[in-house]
Amino acid sequence: NTFILIISIYVPLIFFSIFLLSKNKVWKREFFTDISEKIESFENGYSPLFYPAQLRSFSENYEIYPLGTLPNKNTFYCNEGYGLIKFKSDRFGLRNNDNNWNNLLNQKNIFFLGDSFVQGACIEDEFVISNFINKKTQINTLNLGTGGNGPYEYMNLLNSIIKPALTYSKKNNYVVLIFYSFDGAFENPKIKNLLKYSKNIVSKTDTGEIFPNKKYTESIQKLIYEKYSYSDKETKNKIRNKKLNPLYQIFTLVPIRQIIKIARTPEIKYDPKSSIESITLLSQVCKNKCTPIVAYIPHSFYWEPKIKWEKTYKETLKNKSENLNINFVDGAKVIDRNNLDYFAPSGNHFSK
Repeated sequence: NTFILIISIYVPLIFFSIFLLSKNKVWKREFFTDISEKIESFENGYSPLFYPAQLRSFSENYEIYPLGTLPNKNTFYCNEGYGLIKFKSDRFGLRNNDNNWNNLLNQKNIFFLGDSFVQGACIEDEFVISNFINKKTQINTLNLGTGGNGPYEYMNLLNSIIKPALTYSKKNNYVVLIFYSFDGAFENPKIKNLLKYSKNIVSKTDTGEIFPNKKYTESIQKLIYEKYSYSDKETKNKIRNKKLNPLYQIFTLVPIRQIIKIARTPEIKYDPKSSIESITLLSQVCKNKCTPIVAYIPHSFYWEPKIKWEKTYKETLKNKSENLNINFVDGAKVIDRNNLDYFAPSGNHFSK
């Protein structure tokens, strides 16, 4: 009787999981398209993108605060309906044409700080914010954004790259700090502790070029190669990710468990302290040869849940910026979060 009872409950749940899985466009893309494309890219010499948020759990052992992925490496990124996006990382492990760093100190520049939206998640180079603005203004642009970044990463970038670069610079520059809706819940003492390693990593050559110093370059490479196996077999297994397998998804009731998890997830705790600190640091760093700008971009109500404190957070960013005489740009006046055309075909990042 117990067995019959279990089967009578479990079997309908399996069929319900099959139904939910058949409707999940993101999972279909990940399993049937992304895995094969990523493995093919890896076999052709491309590396996965390693995020600072992913690396920082190990970074204290190497006494660095990670900025980006492996430097000067062909990298595969993500797919949200436009195909698997690939790029070659620059000398800092960021998404730029490496030539943009040449003669940086002798020309006007625009630095962009932010997360995956700034990095250009899942869109080709020409649609990345920094590249688009470079085309419009003809001013040299540097994209310092990486997926998963938050206010602590913004402070790290201000300390480790922008501050020393501005010290050396002979021209006036712009620094654009772009916040995302969920940055308003980013207070974390453990991550904040890593800021003790947030130091100047810039070295300047006699010809006026800047590079990451030897300690940072060696440490970030050592961290990734030691903590993330680079063998073909293990990397491919990570890409394949058995949890995406249809049988695993169905028989472990993953679709149903995800619904329950979302329903039970407590409301995100609002704490803008680190955001305010990063704006304050931006103001301090930008005292000379620098025009600071703070911008805000909203999230999609289709792909992400609504958050009660979002309007309060935006007003906090705006008020703090204006109190420090920093121009504030409200991206919600341009981006219609209720219109799916503004977002990728199968993901929460911006469309082309």
